[in-house]
Amino acid sequence: SAATSGDRWFYHRASWVDLTGDGRLSVLTARCRLSTRFGGKTYNVNDDVASGISKQGELVWLECPRPYKVDSATGTPLEADGTVFDPFSAIHMPWKEHVL
Repeated sequence: SAATSGDRWFYHRASWVDLTGDGRLSVLTARCRLSTRFGGKTYNVNDDVASGISKQGELVWLECPRPYKVDSATGTPLEADGTVFDPFSAIHMPWKEHVL
């Protein structure tokens, strides 16, 4: 499930790991959100409601995108237009999210 800005997750200790064995370093991290329930309505912890705290945590893999191709002479990963592949470019955001 993709996190939206309204989900208010916070993330813990990210590690760069090759989870697919193909040389791409992806992010493995834990995330958590806290909310409170009061009178049937959900409040965020920032709303200063002191009772009924609900906690949710997940282990998340943010998969680094694959380059379109790799230059056979240099091993440089490339975009479809031949420029150097940048996994942090806006065209590759957001990275694919896997909740483990």
